Amino acid sequence: MAQHYAGLIRGRLAGRSECLVGGWSIGGVIAFEVARQLIASGTSVPGLVLIDSPDPETTTALSDEVLDAAFSTKSSPSRAMELARLSIQHATAALVDYDPWSSPARHVLLAKAVILRSREGFFVKNAKLGVQPDAFLGDRASPETIIRGWEKILGIRVPVLDIPGNHFEVFDRRYVGEVSNRLLEALRML
Repeated sequence: MAQHYAGLIRGRLAGRSECLVGGWSIGGVIAFEVARQLIASGTSVPGLVLIDSPDPETTTALSDEVLDAAFSTKSSPSRAMELARLSIQHATAALVDYDPWSSPARHVLLAKAVILRSREGFFVKNAKLGVQPDAFLGDRASPETIIRGWEKILGIRVPVLDIPGNHFEVFDRRYVGEVSNRLLEALRML
C-alpha cells in the first residue's frame, strides 16, 4: 500500500522534488512508510505530520467492542458505516503485522515529525472487564504515552500539539476549526 501511495505522490509532484506527508490514526503509520519510500527514491520529505497515530510497533488490534463503541457514537447505521468499520478492523490487524524494521526503506531517516494528539481518552461505556482500549486510545494524561514509540522509531524528538476530542472525534464538526489551526501550526514547525 505504501509503495503504491508513494508512486501516486511522485506522479502528482510533476517534477517537484519535495513534499510533506501525514495521516490520521493508522494513516499516520502508512504516511511514515510512504515518506521513507519517497526519500529512498530521491524525493525530499522535510517532515511528517502524525494525527493521533499509534506507533508502528503496535501489538494489539482494536477489539470488536472498541470498534462497536466508536461507531455507536456516529449517525444511524448505514452500509458506508459498516464498510468503514470493516476497513478499520482490517487496517488495525495489518498494523499489528507491520514490521518497520523489515521495510525496504528501513535505512531511511526522517528529519522532522510533529504529532497532533487528541486531548481526551476514548473509553468503552459499560464495558466488560478487560475490554477497555489500550493505553494509546485511553491514556491521555501524558503525551509520553503516544510519543515514546514514535521517538524510538524515528530516532528524533517529536513535538506534540494537543487537539480537542478523542481519537474518533478528530474530524468532528465541533473540532475541525481548532484541529485545522493545529495542523497549520504543525506544518509551520516542519
